[in-house]
Amino acid sequence: GDVVVPSGTGTLAGKNVGAQALTLTSGALSGLTLSGAAAGNYTVTAGSGSVTITTRSITVTADARSKVYGAADPVLTYQVTSGSLAIGDSFGGVLSRVAGENVGTYAVQQGSLNAGANYDLTFVAGNLTITAAAPNKLTIATQPSAVAAAGVAFTQQPVVRIEDVFGNLITTDSTTVVTATRLNGTGTLQGTSLTATAVNGVATFAGLKHTVAETITIQFTSSPALTPATSGNVLVSPAAADRLTVAGFPNPQTAGVAGSVTVT
Repeated sequence: GDVVVPSGTGTLAGKNVGAQALTLTSGALSGLTLSGAAAGNYTVTAGSGSVTITTRSITVTADARSKVYGAADPVLTYQVTSGSLAIGDSFGGVLSRVAGENVGTYAVQQGSLNAGANYDLTFVAGNLTITAAAPNKLTIATQPSAVAAAGVAFTQQPVVRIEDVFGNLITTDSTTVVTATRLNGTGTLQGTSLTATAVNGVATFAGLKHTVAETITIQFTSSPALTPATSGNVLVSPAAADRLTVAGFPNPQTAGVAGSVTVT
């Protein structure tokens, strides 16, 4: 059979996605050879056709970002993690994030970011993390029991939070040591331990008690030093009776004359 080997170049009508017309010109054809016994039977004529341009795939991944509570948002950035832009093309628009200003994690979203209609853009979300400010103060999350019996551990033991100046829990703090001492009242506060080390920003006490029947308050201080916190009143009542004591005895006494003794 006849063998025809053509080659040449042409011009596309456009570069955007879709069917684009392709026009060939005689001058664009080169190195054309015809071989075979019937080569003289052929005439080469420039023609036209079309080329279909499909979308170009590209993947964008949002960077992890963070800020301290109360600060302005950082610029939300991203990286191209798969594919690339064609020469001369660029991204448009900006990323956005889930609304919120409290300490926590918020998803970074695609927002208006785009590469245009010629691209199949895949977006991989990231996170903006809002952290608490520096530790500033102690607050009481759980008050000690409002009433208690002398020498008996409070039914409700105090729990103390380490917070920043805005009242956010410092969840990264597992080193601050909180100490409990009696403030109002007399005597010495007792307990399994008068100190508690924070775990994720929370110091939990156990076994605190007081042996004097009176109204007391408990003060909580810390190392490193933060603004202390003071509990509400704790009314400590006498414990159950377990002995008798002589409270008063008349003196002097007259032989043969009845006297009285006060026993408590």
